[in-house]
Amino acid sequence: MQRLETVHIDTLSMTAVALPSSCVSNAQVVAGANIDAEKVGPQPRYLYAQDGVASEVTGQCIGVIRGTAGTIEEIIAGARVAAVGAATVRIKVKKGATDVLSTALVLSSSLAAYAVAEGTLSVTAVAHDDVLTAQIDTVTSTGTLPSGVFVQAMVYEDAL
Repeated sequence: MQRLETVHIDTLSMTAVALPSSCVSNAQVVAGANIDAEKVGPQPRYLYAQDGVASEVTGQCIGVIRGTAGTIEEIIAGARVAAVGAATVRIKVKKGATDVLSTALVLSSSLAAYAVAEGTLSVTAVAHDDVLTAQIDTVTSTGTLPSGVFVQAMVYEDAL
């Protein structure tokens, strides 16, 4: 029969360790562990949505960053009802006064209902209390503007 004893080690340094898949749980993680955001889920998705036909807005709050820091991972926009004809909606997203997209997202008749336009990010870093806002511009030379326009920002935030 093998005798088990408790061993106390003040400092343990290893190059690599292979732990069984279920041996680390929430109870083993120290409250102030400062785990990187991409290793934790879920991450916030900030959303602004309009009811009815698209209308112009400037500085409409999408969300406020509550983590210590973070990274904007994705900005998407779409509409419940697609535009018809030459009517379009242009959407910019800002962090404070800074545009976070290289170019505005465009919702036109080529984008089906509930399909999304994905933005190309030019600014990704965010900090605690940064405010993300949307600017929506409409153009109606002919046709019908989309309805139920929405814009969403997915942000990886590190915990406070």
